Amino acid sequence: MRDLGFVVVGLGRAGRARVRDLQGLPGCRLVGTVSRRPEAGTLSLEQALRHPDVDIAVIATENARHAPLAAAFLRAGKHALVDFPLAQDAATARQLFDLARERGLCLHTELIGLLTPDHAALRAACRNRRPRQLNLAFTGGFDGWLAQEAAAGRWGNLAVARLHTLWDLAGPLVLQDAAVQADVDGYLLQAHFVGQDGCLVQLREERRPGLPRGRALTGTLADGSPLPELPEMAQAGLFLRDLQACVERVHSGNERGAYVADAAVLAVLDLADALSLTASRSSAG
Repeated sequence: MRDLGFVVVGLGRAGRARVRDLQGLPGCRLVGTVSRRPEAGTLSLEQALRHPDVDIAVIATENARHAPLAAAFLRAGKHALVDFPLAQDAATARQLFDLARERGLCLHTELIGLLTPDHAALRAACRNRRPRQLNLAFTGGFDGWLAQEAAAGRWGNLAVARLHTLWDLAGPLVLQDAAVQADVDGYLLQAHFVGQDGCLVQLREERRPGLPRGRALTGTLADGSPLPELPEMAQAGLFLRDLQACVERVHSGNERGAYVADAAVLAVLDLADALSLTASRSSAG
């Protein structure tokens, strides 16, 4: 069996990590890279789409380009590994999964936040003693594509990583209410959900220019004990593990090796759409 050939599209932080990890991944080889800066990449997009040695395209560009690039590579007969979010709405994501199934190809969504050691420890705690309540508070900066997503009212898309975390710990989730306070300098998003076994879930997300990135997850388990407080753990090797999961899926021809099911990707994007609509209505009111 010949090595799987990869092309990496996008050479930001994630794309550069992919290039690095592919150098030593057994059974895989980097065929080339594509960048918006022609001098940075080794292939044009058109060359990558036509290249006979490219089996898998890794799409690590800005969010708005994820879906159209995934569709282009799937139509060209290539598997696709796409940084999250897969698409900017659930309907587009469904079309992509349908296209992948029609072509017999793998469409893999990167969600390395679900591969961290601390998330694995929290998942184990929640599976042993179902959570009764979860509260996730997130803060971060606000510029560039974040401001563009906010201007478009895609609040759920901005929060999709947090939604996946909460879904994985207490899902499926049903949105109860959402509200956003937004201005040109950022926003404050608050939402409430009900999860499995009636778990009450709250998300609070605030972004402002220069606001330090922070994340705090607290809660109560079914036996009344608090969600465990975990020490800071090493986060190395997450993109490599994601590549390995994608390779296993390609070799198996199914979702074996996937750490998040395609159905969960779609369900969370559905939830993100509902969150965007509800929060936008609250701000308009």
